Amino acid sequence: MDLLDFVCVKNYMQSERPGIIFHLAGQSAVGLSWKEPQMTFSINVNATLNLLDAARELPAPARVLLIGSGDEYGKTDGAAPIKETAPLKPETPYAVSKCAQEEMARLYTRAYGMDIVLTRSFNHTGPQQRRGFVVPDFASQIAAIEKGGDPVLKVGNLSAERDFSDVRDVARAYRLLAEKGRPGEIYNGGAGKACRIRDLLDILEDRCAARRREDAAGRCAGDCKRYYKAAKRYGVCGGIYDRRNIAGYFGLLEKAE
Repeated sequence: MDLLDFVCVKNYMQSERPGIIFHLAGQSAVGLSWKEPQMTFSINVNATLNLLDAARELPAPARVLLIGSGDEYGKTDGAAPIKETAPLKPETPYAVSKCAQEEMARLYTRAYGMDIVLTRSFNHTGPQQRRGFVVPDFASQIAAIEKGGDPVLKVGNLSAERDFSDVRDVARAYRLLAEKGRPGEIYNGGAGKACRIRDLLDILEDRCAARRREDAAGRCAGDCKRYYKAAKRYGVCGGIYDRRNIAGYFGLLEKAE
């Protein structure tokens, strides 16, 4: 289904008549948003409006879980976790598009009484994540080096700190928010603690026997030094993001239960 085609979206909605809509479709690569800002806005904002307008015409109201991003907060000094009440300071085209998407959803909640629950999800990774994100990019490069490829590992800013969760915990959180979240409310989603990009790379490199060297030239515009999230606010899914720590995901530590 092409979310940029309103007629297509409307016909599909009328045919399926969903009770809950998990809206995860979008352009989520920060680096690509600098190269293709118009495409990023079209997918993240216009497609979302098509979905909301189609949902609004359903004979029975549907609940919509709309996925935002921790990137909406922009840079922080890392002195304290980020709360949902923190000001938004987007610093990438991707983050700006997610802020616009979120504001339209909140407007639809107020104006039309739509049942929309919103998240600002922080970084997550897991099996089958495609290239274009930090962990699969590192992993694919290391795999190529071990096969005899160019021993230069392009790494970007390794001092940046991010909140990383296992995607399976994130999926569980989305299900609980769809069941128990409050309409119009925004919920941060993350583990509540920072992880250096360098630490992620070290975990992967410890499993690589091939000789290599790092090249930091891959750092992208707007790369934030540090940010992470507050894990205490939401009652419906508090604590579930921390069931698997990031090192455990790579099989180096036991799962944090």
